[in-house]
Amino acid sequence: MMHRREFCRAAVGVALFTRVPRVCAAPYDMLITGGRVIDPSLGLDAIRDVAIANGRIVAVEPTIAAEAAEMIDARGKLVVPGLIDIHTHAARAKEEPPLCLADGVTGFVDAGSAGADRIEDVVAVAQAAPNLGRVLINIARTGVIPGGELLDLSRADVALARGPLRAIATSSSASRHGSRPMWPARTISKRSGGRRRRPRPFTCR
Repeated sequence: MMHRREFCRAAVGVALFTRVPRVCAAPYDMLITGGRVIDPSLGLDAIRDVAIANGRIVAVEPTIAAEAAEMIDARGKLVVPGLIDIHTHAARAKEEPPLCLADGVTGFVDAGSAGADRIEDVVAVAQAAPNLGRVLINIARTGVIPGGELLDLSRADVALARGPLRAIATSSSASRHGSRPMWPARTISKRSGGRRRRPRPFTCR
């Protein structure tokens, strides 16, 4: 038969035992070790360990001697803040934003894949993307098409274009029409409060 004193000792032992996982629990959720950390905001470009807890970076040190729930060996790899790609056509298909994310792009701008005829489609792709997406409407109602959407300037439909936009001039349309493809975009920009500057032709490569 267990006496009262023995029972109390056993109970204390069980209580202490149940606390062991908390005492020995990993202090970080994730530890990325040995990667080349590049952070332009801090002027940092060096081999560092990065510790993450509760979804936030809590330590960046040459060496972090600790355990984590998830360990990542980043030797020979880059560790960078989320990248922002300001000129993509990632919203053309729902499969493309996840591909951008796999390359470290956490925010993207679709620079005119669609015009007024299909703008709802690319907006829907951007809204459903796992990364942050913004969409600019092409001044050409067709959006980007093979051969140059603005070779025929009748496609630049000002009345249909609404919201933020960027006029896309391919090399062929710019060489044929000069700055003329930019003028419809300038009209929309002025109506929406944009700066009044003479548009300059540019080439998308």
